[in-house]
Amino acid sequence: MQIAPWVYSTGPVQPKVDLGKKKLRIVVDDPSQGNLKAMIQRLSQNFSGDVQIIEFSQIQIQGGCIGCIHCAEDNRCWYPDSFVPFYLQELMEADILLYAGSIKDRYLSWQWKQFFDRRFFRNHTPTLYGKQLGFIISGPYLQLPILQDILAAYTELEGANLIGVLSDDAMSSADALNIALDTFAQTAVRYSEQNYHKPSTFRSIAGMKLLRDEIWTRLKFVFQADHRFYKKNKIYDFPQSSWKVVLTNFIFDILHKIPGFNKDFYSPKMKARMIQPLQKFLASKGKIKEI
Repeated sequence: MQIAPWVYSTGPVQPKVDLGKKKLRIVVDDPSQGNLKAMIQRLSQNFSGDVQIIEFSQIQIQGGCIGCIHCAEDNRCWYPDSFVPFYLQELMEADILLYAGSIKDRYLSWQWKQFFDRRFFRNHTPTLYGKQLGFIISGPYLQLPILQDILAAYTELEGANLIGVLSDDAMSSADALNIALDTFAQTAVRYSEQNYHKPSTFRSIAGMKLLRDEIWTRLKFVFQADHRFYKKNKIYDFPQSSWKVVLTNFIFDILHKIPGFNKDFYSPKMKARMIQPLQKFLASKGKIKEI
């Protein structure tokens, strides 16, 4: 797939946008791809202040999420790498975040897929509430409505405000892209200074209600960290009359206080338990009739 129909070359930057006390982080997968390097260069030069460009190659990430849900109790990831400290200290402490990447097979790169998966150490809780988040993309973004919806939903569910998505496929000249990048930088800082947050849409409202219901009922005894967060932040905003669910959760809350139960529950056996309902299907692999 051709990443961009033309090669972008940046020009001189106008007077910079002062970040003041704001922290800005630009996270990029591979700046050598397509027009991305020049776009990031132009964008970063727009700012004066605490701005850093962080490439995934600079972060020690040992692998993708393995679905062990070791993090479900207290948000501690099984991997002893530097991803969690990076996320907590760089991203969650920043005011403005800009994620940059190139289109690969109708999505972003595998590095970004791994990033989104590993972010699950915070389970089903928003981690970027009150922050400004924007995307800089090189490639045919406007031809991918599913990716557009994914990025919008991700931003809302993380609690951030979507500055926008700027891609080079919408531009026909370097001058047009220069103006768009400069305007994007000014908008990001203005939104942050004014604590601007767009109204929530169905994506985040419905998504959080579904998660709220699941954590309260079937998943509360597993995702203890989620339960504590939802309770503290009053996400449980509905009447609950299922005494069977209340009693089940009460029993498991007591069991969770027993160290031996916790050790066994969050052991490697968890993955086997998760796929147990599918064992019958897996055992019949190769015997399924074509529809």
